[in-house]
Amino acid sequence: MNKTMTDKELLTDVLTSEKSLVSLYNHAIQEAATEYVHSNFEQVCNEAIKDQYKVFKAMEQKGWYQVEQAQQQAIEKAKNKFTNNMKA
Repeated sequence: MNKTMTDKELLTDVLTSEKSLVSLYNHAIQEAATEYVHSNFEQVCNEAIKDQYKVFKAMEQKGWYQVEQAQQQAIEKAKNKFTNNMKA
């Protein structure tokens, strides 16, 4: 069966791939043994982050990726949790 991907499916796949790339590049940056390697991975990671954001914005504009706004109470709870963990 020859099934063609929809635009939404294609962009979802691209977004997932970009997220995976960013994660892998972050790991490579942390493990880099030299400044040269670190800088190069940092540069390509930043480009992947920009690409990921472009895909996200395209999907959001088409209504294919909805972001729920966090309520102030949830923000304060998370902020307090991490502030308390830093003090411990």
